Amino acid sequence: MADLTSSIKIILSGGDTVAAGLRDISGPLGNLGGIATGLTKPFADLAKYVEILDAAIVGLATVAIVKSTKEAATFESSLFDLQKQLDSTEGSARDQAGALEEMAQKYGVNANDLVKSTADFKAAGYDLDTSLKLVKGSLDLMIAGGVKSSEAVDIMNRSLAGFQVPASQVVTEATHMGDVINKTADITKSSFVEISRGFADFSPIAKLTGLSVEETSAIMSKVIDVFGSGSEAANSLKSGFISLVTPSSEASAELLKLGVSVTDSAGKFRSTKDILADLAPAFAKLTDAEQLHAAGVIFGTHQAGKFVQVLSTYSDAMALAKRLTDEAGGSIEKEVTIRLQAAEVQFNRTAEAIRQLEVH
Repeated sequence: MADLTSSIKIILSGGDTVAAGLRDISGPLGNLGGIATGLTKPFADLAKYVEILDAAIVGLATVAIVKSTKEAATFESSLFDLQKQLDSTEGSARDQAGALEEMAQKYGVNANDLVKSTADFKAAGYDLDTSLKLVKGSLDLMIAGGVKSSEAVDIMNRSLAGFQVPASQVVTEATHMGDVINKTADITKSSFVEISRGFADFSPIAKLTGLSVEETSAIMSKVIDVFGSGSEAANSLKSGFISLVTPSSEASAELLKLGVSVTDSAGKFRSTKDILADLAPAFAKLTDAEQLHAAGVIFGTHQAGKFVQVLSTYSDAMALAKRLTDEAGGSIEKEVTIRLQAAEVQFNRTAEAIRQLEVH
């Protein structure tokens, strides 16, 4: 009986030991399942990331397609606008696309802007060949002076029209004007932008009063040096010069007091340029107070300050004009060559090349 009892205890004890052993084994087996789950999770995450990346690539591709389609449509629209300006003998605007795109890459500007510039010059009355050459001239103004391409076209168009340049001479004269404005900015305190704006604004009156391109730029710079704004300087000069063309009775009396006549021996009105040439040295003999008073009577109180500056620096302006005549040639080409090497322009050139790839 005792042996049976002992045997039963041994069996039960062994069962407990086996159960404990099985429990010990089940733990690692359970961990193995966790390990397996841990191993599969990164692959599940990777699949999710691949899915996201795939969607992003599709999205970027869609954006690129939409953008390139839009760029192509814009270019076609620009060419269509140019086509409307062309004569029947000037062919298709698309024939000029390659040349304009090449020019755009050289200067780092959008080819669409150049197509528009060509159309603007055509609208001003120039033939296609001349218009394309003027586009290049306007780009030189843009690069040398830091103005927008649209403003450069406007400055050039208004300056050529203001000086009444014949169509056969506009390309040469546009370069001449660019040279003079650039050289003036180089050797005075006035900025290229302000000189060019004032020059364009003042050009019609400058032509009527007999001033040369060099004299116009020189006089403009003397006013801008003090008052800053080219447009403001031009408005004052226009008003004052017109006062000399048709002076009031008070202005005529003041001029006679200074020994300056507005008419010649035959009773004909003298040119404003000739009147200024006589007035400046007479003006220099006056005190500051007398100069301000005389300028107020002759040119009006609102323009008196600026014309004190014009007359007191008139001889210097004429000396500057002579220097511009002697030295300005080739000025803007040299300036553009240097500026085209700048990092910003290089970046813009690359950007335009990429943009054109999107179009094609």
